[in-house]
Amino acid sequence: MALIITNDCINCNACFIECPVEAVYKPSEQKLSEQEKKEFYMSEEHYFIDLNSCDECTVFNVPRCIAICPMDSIKTMEQIKKIGKENVI
Repeated sequence: MALIITNDCINCNACFIECPVEAVYKPSEQKLSEQEKKEFYMSEEHYFIDLNSCDECTVFNVPRCIAICPMDSIKTMEQIKKIGKENVI
């Protein structure tokens, strides 16, 4: 279950502060390739989660970023597939 930050993100910084493994990154300041955006779900516009670093808060009942997000903008890969990737990212 990978976690993805959707376009609903308002860049409030809450997930960035709350992440215990520092897997949440601020919007990229450098230009990203289309491959990076698609393959790694990176963003130049909103925060994103490093899929290789995120352990989905296995020591907690629910991932901390999901619990803290005021916009409910962090979804699982399964939710993204149901909604349709083009509708949220």
